[in-house]
Amino acid sequence: MLAKVEKEKSNLEKELSDSRKEIIELKKQIPSPNFIEYMGAKFKRKPSGGYENSVYCPSCEAGMATIDSDIPFVCGKCHALTTFTGHNLPFILKEIGIEHP
Repeated sequence: MLAKVEKEKSNLEKELSDSRKEIIELKKQIPSPNFIEYMGAKFKRKPSGGYENSVYCPSCEAGMATIDSDIPFVCGKCHALTTFTGHNLPFILKEIGIEHP
């Protein structure tokens, strides 16, 4: 009897763990109202309208950076890479309606 209860408890704990992982993955798929996704990166909406001139990770929404204009942007948190380089950023911002300073 006790072994049966322990096995059921173990199964329920695994099911709960799997469900939590699934919820996290599903939340990642929900589009954020604060960002627009374009060319493998996200751009954050300003409260006053328009978008920031910064690049954000499409996976974890952390800020991305590049050390050179000929190198793609990289996320410091999850190490995702963009498909474009810093050199391309002004053109991308123009395409989505952001004026680059």
